[in-house]
Amino acid sequence: MTPQFAATEQSDGPPRRDLVLVVVNRSSGAANRKPLVDALVDRIQEAGWDCRIVAQLDQLGSVLDSVPTSALRGVVAAGGDGTVNAVAERLPEGVPLLVFPMGTENLLATSLGLQACPRLLVETLQRGITKPLDVGMANGRPFLIVASAGFDAEVVRRIHLTRKGNVWKVQYVAALFQSLWAYRFPPLRLRWGDAAVPHERQEATVGWFFGFLIPRYAMGLPFLQKAPEQDGRIDGCYFPRGGILRGLGYFLSLLFRQHHRWTGFKQFRASWIEIESDQAVAYQIDGEYAGELPLRLEIASRTVALLVPCER
Repeated sequence: MTPQFAATEQSDGPPRRDLVLVVVNRSSGAANRKPLVDALVDRIQEAGWDCRIVAQLDQLGSVLDSVPTSALRGVVAAGGDGTVNAVAERLPEGVPLLVFPMGTENLLATSLGLQACPRLLVETLQRGITKPLDVGMANGRPFLIVASAGFDAEVVRRIHLTRKGNVWKVQYVAALFQSLWAYRFPPLRLRWGDAAVPHERQEATVGWFFGFLIPRYAMGLPFLQKAPEQDGRIDGCYFPRGGILRGLGYFLSLLFRQHHRWTGFKQFRASWIEIESDQAVAYQIDGEYAGELPLRLEIASRTVALLVPCER
């Protein structure tokens, strides 16, 4: 049974933050993780907090509306990076977000050394520190990790079209090889600039583009030579041209960390980035298919208050 929340009123001092919301995406990952979520809820309750499970993302907004912000100890996103993104989008500013990684890929959790461990998450609720994260906007939709256009987004699109329930890594491998055979790397027109120099912008025609807020990607592929900073900018990079052989070469060079040797590969920093193409080209944000170009990326005016272990 889902625990019910009863607001705690005090006559003296600030209100107690007694409630923890656990937002569960049960389709994340490759198996049913209900026992792990149940263990997490038990740990939270044993620590003395009320705990409420939110089983549908679209219910989170109404739940937050019914709960005083001052009563929230934190909101736990139990799922993959797409779940973290969706929860962060709905959180009021300043409400702590915690990540309980249960997805096929957990890029944000991996970058911060977080685990799907109920004991560690409760310790973070008790003694964690808040880490502000930049929020990117992709055509008005928020992202926390990466947005990309081109080959990898086509892989994500293929999975999106056939997905039913949990995703297995073998599905990514199958979509990867299907895309290597079918994708033609149409040229992308890329423009970018910096708000500090508003009258200057740069342009390039590229074959494959990425914009990072956190230096992580699926399979640990190391696109960036220098990690992004949380300073209100997007770290972009691109490969110059397309084609099946080049696409395979790009992928292999990433595996062996030699991609920076490709002539025309470039990494840059920008406040805003625009991408368009004359052909239908997919883009993805935080591992989720999000549509087709054109795409504009920029930094949001707010940050996300991520609660992490104090030693991080």
